[in-house]
Amino acid sequence: MGTTASTRILLGLDAGEAPEASIALAARLAAALRAAIHGLLVEEQDLIDAAALPFTRIISRKGTAAPDFSTVALTRSLELAERGCRDMLCAMAQPAHIPWTMQRERGELGAALSARVEAGDIVIMPQAGGHRRAQADIRLMSRRARAVVMVRRSRRSASVASGPVVVLDSGERSGAGAIPLAAQLASGMGRPLHVIVIAGTAAEAEAIEHRARAAVTPGAGIRFHRESASHTEAIARQLRMLAPSLVVADIEAALLRNDDTLLELQRASSAPLLLLGSAAPEATQ
Repeated sequence: MGTTASTRILLGLDAGEAPEASIALAARLAAALRAAIHGLLVEEQDLIDAAALPFTRIISRKGTAAPDFSTVALTRSLELAERGCRDMLCAMAQPAHIPWTMQRERGELGAALSARVEAGDIVIMPQAGGHRRAQADIRLMSRRARAVVMVRRSRRSASVASGPVVVLDSGERSGAGAIPLAAQLASGMGRPLHVIVIAGTAAEAEAIEHRARAAVTPGAGIRFHRESASHTEAIARQLRMLAPSLVVADIEAALLRNDDTLLELQRASSAPLLLLGSAAPEATQ
């Protein structure tokens, strides 16, 4: 399938995980940004090596039969996973006329995505919450990508799909592109745009709000919520109250340089966290 879109969504797919939520997110982002999707289905090499060992077995619960764990069975399962991902991508992308491609390779998901990321990509990293290695992969990819989307399992994922797009804005220069991108996503997905203004003083908060208003289309709806950078719990509480469908932030913001804080805020929002990287274009005024 040919791709004419200028932006690419690089979608990481783990052959051992259910792909529906990640594919649906990629389709929503691609439709809003008029982007193409490239799916990268990664098969874990260690699992394939284990299946080739003569004495490797799956231990089942008492009274149940263990599934076959052999190279033949695993190969069949991986082929079915690839077919399922292709079918889902087609079903979700075709109605919105989203160009897409997909490839399958072996290795480790984070390393595979890091090797394939190109400047300007928006990378979707699934099941990243709580894994230190995933955090390191995300920060590495953010040096070349426009953004990296950190996705984690969430019981609320179905209910927050209709929530607002929320920006964490502390006014730092590196995050100037967060508002325009979030506004484009909110408009494309038909969602409200909210900004959590993180500032130490009222004057700083007013400056951040002024910059945000100048970065969006005149007349576009935008709501502000002020919080202090020193009150992480209050920011987390605000995210829980807003129940966003997507959170946008600058990965280089002082607030998010600590992995524990980053994970705490994503857990609070229960939403994908789009982290602007070094290749994100700066906003112009």
